[in-house]
Amino acid sequence: MSANAVIYVVDDDDNVRHLLATMFRASEYRVKEFGFGADFLSTYDGRGLGCILMDIVMPGVNGLDVLDELTR
Repeated sequence: MSANAVIYVVDDDDNVRHLLATMFRASEYRVKEFGFGADFLSTYDGRGLGCILMDIVMPGVNGLDVLDELTR
């Protein structure tokens, strides 16, 4: 992955989110963490390289809602 690429970890479970982020950072990836789908959508601009690792079942805006919004 490019040096400018980011792995976005979106999960409402703090332990899961922090564990995944820690593992990726240990492998020298850039990581941004979000506890809720709405928080991710409020900051994500769709530019740049990266990937999104997201929980599907979250309160409020769930993973499928985020996917729908991203495809618009």
